[in-house]
Amino acid sequence: MQHIRWTGQTTDAQGYRTSGYAPVVDIPNVGVDVFADSTEPRDGTVQRADADLTLFLPPGTTVDSRDKFIVRGETYQAEGIGVPLNNFFTGSMFNTEVKVKRTNA
Repeated sequence: MQHIRWTGQTTDAQGYRTSGYAPVVDIPNVGVDVFADSTEPRDGTVQRADADLTLFLPPGTTVDSRDKFIVRGETYQAEGIGVPLNNFFTGSMFNTEVKVKRTNA
């Protein structure tokens, strides 16, 4: 799995604002949970279908809502943020959980 981190807005050579993303980084040891369904019309007029996943990233990983992930060759957009979370009983870190979505529209 690969992570494309949002770095903020930048300005291109013509002075227009563009989305700034860091170079693609491989992330090892990622768990992926696939939801049992996808969202699409049932009347046979599929114009847009959504696919949702939950990623379990290594402990301590931070994710912005504009970050992107490449999972099995497809690009997904983060939904919400992912922050490191400690177990308050033991102090050990949990895996960072983040939901991602891909739309074929």
